Amino acid sequence: MLVEEVNVRMHRAGRRGFDTGIVDIPTTESAIVSGDVYVSSIFISNPSAVAVTVTLKDGGSVPKTFYSATLAAGGKEEIHFHEPARFRGGIRAVASVSGAVMIVIGYS
Repeated sequence: MLVEEVNVRMHRAGRRGFDTGIVDIPTTESAIVSGDVYVSSIFISNPSAVAVTVTLKDGGSVPKTFYSATLAAGGKEEIHFHEPARFRGGIRAVASVSGAVMIVIGYS
């Protein structure tokens, strides 16, 4: 299974919440979040004047794509998980052109 849903109540206790803040999505695939994480929300924004394709993968030994979309100039995307989703090995991201940014919110 690509993304494993977990019970929020079980994983909030004793876990550290995190918010990456606004980070640039690189044009070469790189880790945005390292280590196993439980993600509640991902926000993606393309403030540039051109369309950008963004691809997000888990950070496993054989990364699997869980999101890929083209955002128009000025476009935004919000990904919410009803229960935090577990991403083994973190999250890797790549954008077709520079300028797109994202925020990842969850627990580690």
